[in-house]
Amino acid sequence: MFHHADAHEAVMTKWLPEGVSSLPAYASHYIGAGGLVFHPQRPYDVLVISESFETQRRLKVPGGLVDHGESIVAGAVREVREETGVQCDVSTARILIMRDRHDGPFGKSDLYCIVLLEALTVDITPCPKEVSMAEWMDIREVLADEHIYPFNRAMFSLALQIAEDRAANKNKNQSRESENENENENESESTACTSTTASGLNLASMNFPPFWNRSTMHKVY
Repeated sequence: MFHHADAHEAVMTKWLPEGVSSLPAYASHYIGAGGLVFHPQRPYDVLVISESFETQRRLKVPGGLVDHGESIVAGAVREVREETGVQCDVSTARILIMRDRHDGPFGKSDLYCIVLLEALTVDITPCPKEVSMAEWMDIREVLADEHIYPFNRAMFSLALQIAEDRAANKNKNQSRESENENENENESESTACTSTTASGLNLASMNFPPFWNRSTMHKVY
């Protein structure tokens, strides 16, 4: 019985035990990944693009299909780099949310994961073939744009809550550093290095706000 074909092979199967075959069907989903990238110094700034094929500006995060053999996180980091030239810190990356839809190309389902990332570089070099604009924008300005697709609006709304935690962490660390400087300059430097990342975004310990939309999105953090 024919099972599947791709660029390298055509696979036939024969189920030897009695009964109906329980071999899994061929791959049923496309996997995509986007990078929600925070600026390393400005707590509310995220990296946004608008794709070249759009007839008007529609803000979203960089992203695309994950390559064969590539992890979701690696795919998101690569897409960010290819579309904007921005390098990201893989060590703090985590999958934030996932969108599941069933109207993908060739009748396949489509899983799209948003990966939370922090930028290592801030200079932007847009890919002219794929994006019409790429820039750092304040999330509050992004959410004020009326042309954002529903999934992206929901994702940016979650990003705003993360940014508020991020800004609070940064202010808290600055206050702590100021207090410590009055006591001991060396102690202040040690505290600043161990309390959080350079940007004030401590992903490992952050208490992420709940978010749930049954029809389009799943929590995975």
